[in-house]
Amino acid sequence: MDFHAIEISFPIDDQTSHWQFKPGSYLANIIGHEGPGSLHSYLKGRGWITTLSTGVQDLARGFATFKITHYLSPNGFRESVQGSYLVVTDGEISIENYQEVAMATFKYMSMLRPSDLSPSHQKETSSLSNIRFRFSEKRRPDDYAVWVTDKLSRPVPRELVIKTPQVVSEWDTEGAAQGVALRTLEGLSVRSSRLVLMARKEEFQKLSGTQQWETEPWYGTQYRVERLDDAFVHEVRRSLLLV
Repeated sequence: MDFHAIEISFPIDDQTSHWQFKPGSYLANIIGHEGPGSLHSYLKGRGWITTLSTGVQDLARGFATFKITHYLSPNGFRESVQGSYLVVTDGEISIENYQEVAMATFKYMSMLRPSDLSPSHQKETSSLSNIRFRFSEKRRPDDYAVWVTDKLSRPVPRELVIKTPQVVSEWDTEGAAQGVALRTLEGLSVRSSRLVLMARKEEFQKLSGTQQWETEPWYGTQYRVERLDDAFVHEVRRSLLLV
């Protein structure tokens, strides 16, 4: 079965110090929303994606990443958009749909930056998280023991070790949590991003022809590492009024 996806990730602060309000999770809920006017709705309406997922991944103590993963349709992966161009100083070059997906993502986050990030959304998220926590199902004892052991290393009150990973608090009235969320959003920029385009090797060859690949030593996965195209970065920054 064909598989196509593009993952956009950004380094962010360790979220354990923000265990009450979870600003990364708040942004994941906003960017991953699937209703009218959402990024998901726009991209799916263009026929470019099948699914969108967002979330925070803790990689090591003191370091985390914010990830946005688009699962692409075949059209969203390899077909160029007719009449779509990156405007550069010496002419115009066409871009592929997966680049359009990435560009739309950056533009959507830019649209969020001038907003106040509604506290009402955090209140709703807090209520739902409390309901899920109260009625959560039992887990396998061995898995649960490992999970609790990991959470014991976090800087939270001992009596809240089990609750805090699963429950989100409402924002404080002073606006400190809202400020942290806005600063986190500001850090989700094209300059700090990493894009991973995933597909079968044969699909990449259809897209860009035969290329030289490196091989990951443990699992034998083939990959290439390239810098983001300067014209793509320029267009993103131009669209965000940063140049």
